[in-house]
Amino acid sequence: MRKLIVFLFVTLVMVNISVSAAAYDYANNELIHTVNYTKYTSKDTAAVKWDGKTEFKDNTYYYTTKSVTLSKNAVLPENSTLEVRCPLKITKKAQLQIDGKLIINYSGKVNPYNGKLIVSPDSYVDCYGALAVSAKGSVDVYGSVRVFDTGSLTVKGMVCAKENGRVVCTGKLKRYQTAKISQNIIVPDNITDELS
Repeated sequence: MRKLIVFLFVTLVMVNISVSAAAYDYANNELIHTVNYTKYTSKDTAAVKWDGKTEFKDNTYYYTTKSVTLSKNAVLPENSTLEVRCPLKITKKAQLQIDGKLIINYSGKVNPYNGKLIVSPDSYVDCYGALAVSAKGSVDVYGSVRVFDTGSLTVKGMVCAKENGRVVCTGKLKRYQTAKISQNIIVPDNITDELS
């Protein structure tokens, strides 16, 4: 019996080690983020600090360490991830198209100010921080946006889940009178929808 327990424990540990993947910043010799293996980042993906000006590349894990203003169009490739740890402002009618995965960290904020965030089909935005859509900003969702209980969705502009897109908000939702929100946004009954 004891040998069986030891065998099961060792097997579980080995499976866990083989499934996990990590993003590593080789330039600074720093482990950035450990993730489960998904189609968005392959095992031992290179991690790169993103400044809002650098063009995205395939199979890369990007992260921010300071506030970023995006003023030109950018496309995050299908097999890449962007982790926003500090405010990211989309301005000058620029578009940030997510074909991979966008993670808004607890300390992060994405603000389409007078620009647009586009979530492509089969792509994800996981919001643990803040997604704040200004009056002239918009979010078009063809994939999936999930605002978790630690996150918030503030809408003054437009959030539209199109075709098979969906937005699920289990965090705080604040909707202003100027907001235009499509009907297919899922908000559980226990979440208060504040009107301002």
